[in-house]
Amino acid sequence: MQKVKLLLVILLLLFGCGSTSKSLTEENMLAGKVFEFEGKTKKELYQKTLNWLSLQFVSADEVVTYKADDFSSVNANGIFRVKSLWVSYPVNHKLVFDFKDGKARITPTLISICATNGFNCNTFEPHHLKLFRKQINNHFYTFYENYQENLFKEKADF
Repeated sequence: MQKVKLLLVILLLLFGCGSTSKSLTEENMLAGKVFEFEGKTKKELYQKTLNWLSLQFVSADEVVTYKADDFSSVNANGIFRVKSLWVSYPVNHKLVFDFKDGKARITPTLISICATNGFNCNTFEPHHLKLFRKQINNHFYTFYENYQENLFKEKADF
């Protein structure tokens, strides 16, 4: 009996607490992320973000919905997909990029989830978040990582 208890404790520690997932926690994924870019002005961060967006999307002009005249903010719309069994659903979202000297913040907002044909969209609800949390976490984690690593690289570098 002692051996069974010990085995259960070991298995619990290995599989229950030893997660190697790189995804963000549920609380952090939609709270956004602040990036530190020491020595960079908000104008540099603003311009580099617009350049970075143009490299991420076929047409940045269709994605960027707002550019602040004082270089403090950029809004963009995006779409990514989540999967359920054999079906993939587009998720529409908004990204707000805010800039200060030395700092950039990205705040995402999930807007809607659509049927597989891209039509019949419904407002993104808490039950959608529960169903697709891991995929959403991983999407934004990868997006944030890409932004931080590639913002100041030229196109040929990545």
